[in-house]
Amino acid sequence: MAVSEESLSIIKKKVKGLVLSEEEYSVILDDISHDKLSPVEISAFFTAIAVNGLDLSETTSVTRALVNNGTQVEFGKKPVVDKHSIGGVPGNEVSIIIVPIIAAAGLTIPKTATHAITSPCGTLDVMELFCDVELNAEEMKRVVNETNGCIVCGSSVGLAPAMDKIIGAVGGLRMDPHQLMVASILAKKKALGVDYLLMDLPTGKEAKAKDTKEAEHLAIDFTRIGHNLGIQVECAITPGDKPVGRKIGPALEAISLLKTVKGEIIGEKAHKATALAGVLLEVTGKCKKGEGSQAAMDMIKNGKAYKKLVEIVRAQGGDEKRFGEIQLGQFKEDIFADEDGIVYGFDNGVLTSIARAAGTPQHKGAGIELQVRRGISVKKGQKLMTIYSESESMLDAALEVANFRDSVLLEKVLLKIVKPTFELQSGGDAGAIGKD
Repeated sequence: MAVSEESLSIIKKKVKGLVLSEEEYSVILDDISHDKLSPVEISAFFTAIAVNGLDLSETTSVTRALVNNGTQVEFGKKPVVDKHSIGGVPGNEVSIIIVPIIAAAGLTIPKTATHAITSPCGTLDVMELFCDVELNAEEMKRVVNETNGCIVCGSSVGLAPAMDKIIGAVGGLRMDPHQLMVASILAKKKALGVDYLLMDLPTGKEAKAKDTKEAEHLAIDFTRIGHNLGIQVECAITPGDKPVGRKIGPALEAISLLKTVKGEIIGEKAHKATALAGVLLEVTGKCKKGEGSQAAMDMIKNGKAYKKLVEIVRAQGGDEKRFGEIQLGQFKEDIFADEDGIVYGFDNGVLTSIARAAGTPQHKGAGIELQVRRGISVKKGQKLMTIYSESESMLDAALEVANFRDSVLLEKVLLKIVKPTFELQSGGDAGAIGKD
């Protein structure tokens, strides 16, 4: 596989920190999507962007080039709206609540998503328990025309295929330059003709936006690039320092989300989903300012959201009978508090490590069910969580992580006992401080 001299020249130009034009990005993205670049060459291009960054104009150029690189879909309905999260928070698959609410309100919402790569679960990992998510562009268009909404895999539709190739080549680098993330997300929305986009920007220690200031910078980029593309972008900064709800993992979240859409449980997932859906209802004039969240909640309570979810699932080749067939992993183990304390938080990174060790997201029945919430007092021996797995060996691996690192954070009287790392000899001392 010989790289074209033109693409090689473009890569070298970006490595030097020079600005590329939209035409140059189009050339290299076309070569990537047609497998004309090796993983090493793609990695060099990606790393050059990560190191040198992109300014506003260049980010817009990349975004437009990504749009033109893949499939573009016209639904013939206006306005087209969408909600998207930058991810990084366990239990945040609230799009499965939002999409039927918005579709039931008469708006068009062609939701595309991805399977989880590093997190315990993604929207598609839940949705494919109900129906087919690998739809092509024509199939997606049919579902949206029938129901006003869908939840499908963006790569199967053919949106910005070069971006999927880039992610596949550089996933091991564990870098995520935010300008390229902005370009990738907005390109896929533009390719679907989205007019209004609500971005969910979770903020917290383990989230992609570490603090409010970083989230605000991201919001500025999303709104500015969106404006350049003709998309009105609203950004909601949300808490990302703990899971959304208590269920983590495809089957656990599917069961919880179904109960929420049915109105059987009105908890944290319902409140976040209706708050976000409410913004879209207000910005599109479906209700007055300040009334969106309640209007969205009414869609749950009057049964319209659940009815619409069933319609979408059927249109995507599924059946609501599957709702009752969801199975949790047969192997499970409880984790208990080793002393008294007050729950002051959760470590999302550790929870993610536990869930993935248990088998998520590939093993649908794997996951974590938290038994406590922030702010409550717990006693020694009280149950903190239950870990589920479809494999005994994977459960053992998850338990090893859970027992080694704290995922439920307790306020304690003693944080740690540190014992001497040397042996005292009779009549001797331990050595002078600061000397070898």
